[in-house]
Amino acid sequence: MGASDSKSRNSVMTTLLNYGYNMYEMQVEIEEGKTVVKKNSPKALNEEILIVPKTDASVLVEKGNEKEALNYEVKIDRLKLPIKKGENVGTLFLKEGKKVVSKVPLTVSCDVEKADILTLYKRNIKKILSGV
Repeated sequence: MGASDSKSRNSVMTTLLNYGYNMYEMQVEIEEGKTVVKKNSPKALNEEILIVPKTDASVLVEKGNEKEALNYEVKIDRLKLPIKKGENVGTLFLKEGKKVVSKVPLTVSCDVEKADILTLYKRNIKKILSGV
């Protein structure tokens, strides 16, 4: 950093970090674990799959200047069963206008298992009988 000794370097770094913490803060737009998308998969044991962000979707803002709610776009990859919790299934893009401000990986809220043939058969019979 160009400092003559470690004492002056640490002093400059402390001043810089204090400035950053005093002037900026993280604004959380979508919390970790909050359902972003509900996807139906007829071949899954539980037909409804809840898709959530792996981490908080947040942006850095100046203190006192909160951004309005940002738009977000979700891109889901092709889901191949079984899916374990924590496995990437897509991406959440936080956007300010058309500019992408942040990207957050998406995962499922719980493990998703593939339905066995008997379960699929029961579902289809139930749908036929109910007229759906």
